[in-house]
Amino acid sequence: MPLAGGSSSVTLAAPTGAFYVRLHAVAGGVRSPASNEIRVFVNVPEPPEPPSDVNGVALGSDVVLTWRNPVGPFDSIVMDVAGPLTLSMPVDPSGTLRVAGVPSGVYKVTLRAVNATGSSAAAPPLTLTLPGGGVATKRGPQQAAGSTRLPVRFERLPTARLDLLRQRENLDAAVAGAVSEFDTVLKLKDWVAAQFPIGNPDPYPPWDALVVLDWIRGGITGGFCGQYSQVMLQSLAALGIPARYVELGTNDNPYAHFAVETWSNDFDKWVVVDADFNIHFEYAGVPQSALEVHDLLVTGRADELAVVQGNVRDGHPSPRDLPLGTAEL
Repeated sequence: MPLAGGSSSVTLAAPTGAFYVRLHAVAGGVRSPASNEIRVFVNVPEPPEPPSDVNGVALGSDVVLTWRNPVGPFDSIVMDVAGPLTLSMPVDPSGTLRVAGVPSGVYKVTLRAVNATGSSAAAPPLTLTLPGGGVATKRGPQQAAGSTRLPVRFERLPTARLDLLRQRENLDAAVAGAVSEFDTVLKLKDWVAAQFPIGNPDPYPPWDALVVLDWIRGGITGGFCGQYSQVMLQSLAALGIPARYVELGTNDNPYAHFAVETWSNDFDKWVVVDADFNIHFEYAGVPQSALEVHDLLVTGRADELAVVQGNVRDGHPSPRDLPLGTAEL
C-alpha cells in the first residue's frame, strides 16, 4: 500500500496476527529495492529468544547437553539434530538433557525455543563426535541368585580421557616432590582445591573432570563439593590411585556433603579426603576413613580426631566454622 510521500511514520489498524513488513521508495514509477524486513505482532506474543549458554559433551555413546532457557515466555524447547540421525524433537525444558546409546558419527545439534507465535532463531550449533572420551568400565562377575554381595564395576586404567586429564593439567608436576603415595594424595588435594573457588553449579556440569574445569574456568557454571570430588577422584584415577565417592550427611539431611575415599597402600586402608574443605582426618597419627570418623563421632570421641588442613585457599569454607571441624558431616 502507498504511504504519503515524505512521511517517516504511519499508524494502521490491523487484525490479530503476525505481520512481515518491508518498505520501498518509488520515483517516476520505478520502485527501489526493499528495505530490511520487520515482524509486527498484534495481540499475540512475540516469538521467544533462543536458549543461551548451550554446551554439550560426548561421553562414550552418551550425549549430555546443558543450556539456559530464554528469559521471556516460551512453550517448549526443540532440539534439531543433523548427522547419522536427523530429527527434530521437543525436550524437557529443565536445562539439562542426557541421551544414551547414540550411534557413532558426527552430529550438528541446535536448540531453539517455541511459543504460539513461532520459533526463535537457533542457538549457535554444537558439533559432537561419537563415541566421545569417557571412563571405560566393565561389570564384575555375575552374582549367584540370592547373593548378598555388592555388584562390582571395574575401571580400565589405560583410559584416554584420564590420560588427557593427566597430560593437559600436568598432574605429575602438581605432585612432584611427594615422598610417599599418601603424600601424593595430599599434594593432589591441594592442587584440586586451588583450581576454583566454591560456587553454584548452575547449570550442573557432566561428571567429567575436564568438562568441570573448562566450564568453571570459562564462567559457564560454578562448583562446590561435588565438583571438587569429581576432579579429585578422576585425577587420582589418572595417576593410578584407586578412589571412590562418599555421600555424607545426617539423619535430617543425608545428602549434606560429598567427598572422596582413596585406597592407601601406605596405611592399607581407605582414607577420606575432602578437596572442598581441603582436609583429612587422623586418629593417633593414622588417616581415617569416613566410617572410622563416623564411629568416633557417634561414640562421643570426636575430640580425639585431628582435622588436618591442607594449604588454605581463598574461596573455600573453613572447617573452623563447624563445631566438630566437619566431622559432623
